[in-house]
Amino acid sequence: MPNKVFIVTGATSGIGKALAADLAKKGETLVMVAREAGRGSMALQEITLATQNRNIDPQLCDLSILASVRNVAEILKSRYEKMDVLINNASVYK
Repeated sequence: MPNKVFIVTGATSGIGKALAADLAKKGETLVMVAREAGRGSMALQEITLATQNRNIDPQLCDLSILASVRNVAEILKSRYEKMDVLINNASVYK
């Protein structure tokens, strides 16, 4: 059975990071959506090192900015034939 493509927002800390690590450990294709490049890079390195999963696609996106959301949507549409699961874990403060 081929692996699924999971998109996880808020994947840099807490529940989102734990969920991303669990999915990566199972060998799933994972898109980690992060608002901050530094935190995203650190989480990516940590999860990749722990799981040895090389099918992790980090994406920067500020969910409070619609243009940023549209940009990431276009990137993902061009990279993946389908996306199986979207987990909206991030919160947006304004």
